[in-house]
Amino acid sequence: MNTTENEKLTTRDLITLAVFTVVFTLITMVINFIGAIPVLHPFAAGIGMIPCGIVWMYLRVKVPKKGSVFIQIIVMLLIFLLLGSNWWQLLIMAVASVVVEWITQPCEKDVKRMTLGYIVFGLFFTAVANLPPLIARDYYYASCITSMDPELVNSIIEFMTVPVVIASLIVSVFCCLLGAYLGRKMLKKHFERAGIG
Repeated sequence: MNTTENEKLTTRDLITLAVFTVVFTLITMVINFIGAIPVLHPFAAGIGMIPCGIVWMYLRVKVPKKGSVFIQIIVMLLIFLLLGSNWWQLLIMAVASVVVEWITQPCEKDVKRMTLGYIVFGLFFTAVANLPPLIARDYYYASCITSMDPELVNSIIEFMTVPVVIASLIVSVFCCLLGAYLGRKMLKKHFERAGIG
């Protein structure tokens, strides 16, 4: 098989991406439950990047091919779309998928690109999660009132300020770095087999 064929995404690659993207998404959703505590809500998306970093690094090693990051993020967005996420948030993340794909590829044997791509993804993901209660408060209240306690929604809105959002982005960077580091350590054999230091 020639190099061009090796670089093409196979059916097995797509299945791997789909399965582990579902796992990735489920982890973010479970961690998101800590957002029920207003002071932790801005940091939930970032904290989720710690366990998700293991999945991210695994996929970069198992499917180090052009388009893999883009497909992973788009599958994730489709899941969130089915769960009722706002279209404009998904649109921003769709743009992010192109940026992160560009940063990460070629990610083969390049841990720095894998990690940088993950940090940028985490920043976009955290910003998209935290901007609505900051810049579109009425819209956020109306969209959450059917599934959340009104007092909780108001508490989140009141707590969400520009300094808090900036702090959440800083936390997200550190969480992405930690997640990527844990991914490398836990998947050491996979990295060594792929010839990645």
